[in-house]
Parts: sequence; structure tokens; C-alpha cells
Amino acid sequence: MRSLFKLLEKIKIFIITQIIVPNKAILKPIYNTLYIPIHRFYRRRKQILLGTGNSLTYIITGFLRKKTTSIFVKNTISQNDPRIDTLRKDGFVRLQDFYDPKIIQKIYARWAELRKNDELVNVAGNYKFLTEQVPDLFPEIFDLVKKPELHELMHNYYNCPFLFCGITIGSTFPISDEEIKKQGSYSMVWHFDVHPSDFIHFLVPLTDVTEKDGPTFCNPKGRTRELLKKGYYRRENYSLSIEEIEHHHHMKKITASAGDAIIFAPVSCLHRASVPSENHGRNMIFMSFRAGLEPHYVQSLSPFQKLGYKIAWSLTEDWVNPSQFVNKNITTT
Repeated sequence: MRSLFKLLEKIKIFIITQIIVPNKAILKPIYNTLYIPIHRFYRRRKQILLGTGNSLTYIITGFLRKKTTSIFVKNTISQNDPRIDTLRKDGFVRLQDFYDPKIIQKIYARWAELRKNDELVNVAGNYKFLTEQVPDLFPEIFDLVKKPELHELMHNYYNCPFLFCGITIGSTFPISDEEIKKQGSYSMVWHFDVHPSDFIHFLVPLTDVTEKDGPTFCNPKGRTRELLKKGYYRRENYSLSIEEIEHHHHMKKITASAGDAIIFAPVSCLHRASVPSENHGRNMIFMSFRAGLEPHYVQSLSPFQKLGYKIAWSLTEDWVNPSQFVNKNITTT
């Protein structure tokens, strides 16, 4: 399935670079007068029907991942939890005082030093971050991931086991309007993330995130559906006024204190990044979870079950952003 996806991407790139770009002057009038109106008509109705800007393929993929995972597990029990009710209703929930501040301070102190090393960290605009090296450089991450309360929360959300599949630690700094125009503002426009529908962000602020520190702006799921019905098109062209999208009665700024945690469904809510004020910044750990079985559990399955699970896994993988840490024995239990 992933090979097919890569082949389609290559075909898409070939069409764009070899056919569309060389004939741009001829094709642009056709694109503006024919393609855009048809695509707008189709996309608007699709988004209203689905309640999200995510693709139908990824909605089905997420649904099947949860269902196929639950098949291989006995006695999955979901308990009532008002925090999970809020997550399902709004698409995000803040967990106050979720972690020991001493652990958070320790992680931040090390990150504050490491981010000074330009040879070590990655830089994208006003964002400095690390991904693959995080588990080795920050062993305390394991304490965060293995917290029993986190396991209970996510198990209740999925109603099946879940996987730790990605992590980033990063800092967002102030940036001028001129630099934004120069470097682009991909994450600063209103959008949905492109992932399977079971994909969840688990955010851990390392320092307080106030309105001056560049919090994520988010429209809850209910308001997101309203905006889709009102005509929201896509990140490159909203077809709605910014005042409508950022209506002060509906839009939320996801602020938090160090030691809190935030569960966020970026595939279900319209959201965007914001820019920190001068002398401010946002320091955050982003963990990613999906439904699934950890490697040690897969090994305990019978040969027939193991084969079935691996096929189900392959068919429901996140082809754009494959799970990073699935085979590194970073467990949630």
C-alpha cells in the first residue's frame, strides 16, 4: 500500500513538473475558470458530509486501525471519563497539573542548553526542534509516556491499546511579519493535519504558555463543522473572512502551565500556530499516538494472528508520516 502511495506521488510530481509547469500560461485560464469552481463545489460538500477537511481515505484508515487492533485484544474495557468526553466533543482537552514540575524543569533545562547547538538541532523558520534523538537525550521522556493515568486516558479514548509513534521537542520564537512573508507561513494558516483519524497529539508544555507565548489557535469540532458549512475551502484559500474564522466567541487559544498536558486531535479541528510576542516563546514536547499493539504484544500472538495483524497494520499505516518509534521498544505500558 505504501509503495502504491509513493508511486502515485511520483506520477503527481511528473505531471506537475513535466506537463503543468511548462504549459502554465495555457493551462492557468482553464484552471481558474473550470477546475477551481468544480473542485470548490466538490470539496465543500465533501467536508460538510465528513465534518472535517481530512480525506475519506484517512478517516477509514483510522477507523479500521482501531477496529483491527481491538480484534487482537481480549477484555477491552472503556470507562466513563469527563476529560475524554470533552476530547471527543471539542477535539482537545487540557489536563491540569498532570506531571511533576521537577521532571518538566529538568527536561527544559537540558533542552535550553541543547537548542543552542545549531549543529544538533533542526531549524524551520522560527522553530528549533529535535525528533529522532529525543529518547536518547531525554530519558525522562519514558517517565512521561509510562504514566499510568495517561495509559488509562488513551485506552478509554481508543477503547483498545495505543502506540507511541512519534515525538518532537521544540521551541517557537518571535518572528517579524517580513520574515513570515519571506519564509512562508505554512503552519500559521488555518488548516487540518493530514493523518489517519485515530492520530492524536499529546502536548506537554515545558514552560507556561500564555497568550503572549504563541499558543495554538483552535476552533472546537462543533465550530469547525459550522465553518465548513459556511464555506471554508482550504488552507491556501479560506473563502471566509478571518473575522469569521477567529470569532472571539468560538475560537480558543490553547494556553497551559508547565506540568499540564493537552490532548489534541489535529485532524478534526481547524487550527493554526501563532507567533510569540517579543521576549516570549513556546517550549513544548509533542508526542503522537495511534491505536495499535506494541512490538512485545505482537510477538505474543499466534503465527496466524501475527500475520493478520501485520497485514492490518500495513493497510492502515500513516503513509505521509509513518510511525517513527514503533520498533524501538518505547512502550506505553
